[in-house]
Amino acid sequence: MTTGTRIDLSLADLERNDPRARSTGNQRRFRCPLDACDGATYHGSAQPLAVNMTTGAWICHRCASHGLLTDYRTHGTSSKRDRMYRAIDTATRLRPVTPPAAEPKPDTWPWRDQWDHALQLTSPGALRAAMYVMDRGIRWGPAHDAGVRFHDRFGTQARGPAVVFPLSSPQPDGSWLVTGLQGRYIDGRERSGARKVQTGGTGVFVTPGAVVRNDRIVICEGPFDALALAQWPRQPRPAIAVGGTNLPKWLQTQVLGRTIVLAHDSDDAGDKAAERHATVLRAWGARVQRKRPRAPYKDWAEEAQERDRMDRTMMRKVTAGHMQGDAPGPDTEMCETGTCENDAVTFDDYWGHLCRECRGALTAPARTAGD
Repeated sequence: MTTGTRIDLSLADLERNDPRARSTGNQRRFRCPLDACDGATYHGSAQPLAVNMTTGAWICHRCASHGLLTDYRTHGTSSKRDRMYRAIDTATRLRPVTPPAAEPKPDTWPWRDQWDHALQLTSPGALRAAMYVMDRGIRWGPAHDAGVRFHDRFGTQARGPAVVFPLSSPQPDGSWLVTGLQGRYIDGRERSGARKVQTGGTGVFVTPGAVVRNDRIVICEGPFDALALAQWPRQPRPAIAVGGTNLPKWLQTQVLGRTIVLAHDSDDAGDKAAERHATVLRAWGARVQRKRPRAPYKDWAEEAQERDRMDRTMMRKVTAGHMQGDAPGPDTEMCETGTCENDAVTFDDYWGHLCRECRGALTAPARTAGD
């Protein structure tokens, strides 16, 4: 049973030597079969060799021999670097997403058929949905690129017109497949207390470039939040909408070494969810940041809608100014510096009529006391 300095013992050897082993918790006690204990006198039920059945470690309290049962040994040796790479490979391996058992049957919830018959926003029949999306402060282009569609009879029983968002999940080959839908009704039914959103299947709403080939993943709650972040002025942030405050399980394979921006709502529920997710994401190896909408807005969609309202108000003022002759236009004075051909926007006592660029560039008066 010995090979060199290593003592080879298996659980079968111990049970063969002492069939009446005692068990206490995760420990079993045997009579020692080693030569060091050969000829020892045992009194009653003395069993000095103890085995930890969880780790396989054993020790004889009589001869002080110890070791690891052969049943628990791993074959071959590997360096710490190899073990680390194997652990990373296991943690980041993409696993297939299994639809939950509670998913409704196709005959009661035909969301796949409804997705096939839904109209793209470029279709004339989807004009109502396109206008609804733009009234929410979302530009038509980002919504179309993200696959948003329109269905005039969406849902199961209380069907109606709805803006339809595709919900996707990653597949083992690295592709993304539509595995569910979320529809937002646009017939005003929420005013009567009815549900305004219905979801079928599973998955998350993804804007282009939110996960693939991106070292920064932005996570928000609703599809309109994701579209608002994707079109943010001067700094678009492609995002994924998880549809609430729970993270999808496949995200564990995507976040290692990446920066995750938690763009949840700025209410108590959003802050609590962000704190809970930050702990989980850091354990998965991600760098976590928290991003909130500006006060007093609750979410990014609300802020985008207000930005759009302010932009439209400014455009109406500028248009009215052009029509009344109060704003720069073809019939206004030209800049008098002689270095440009811009329309004047102000009048200076020294320079006369100036455009915006020349007003910022000129500091000294053109006329002196001797002129």
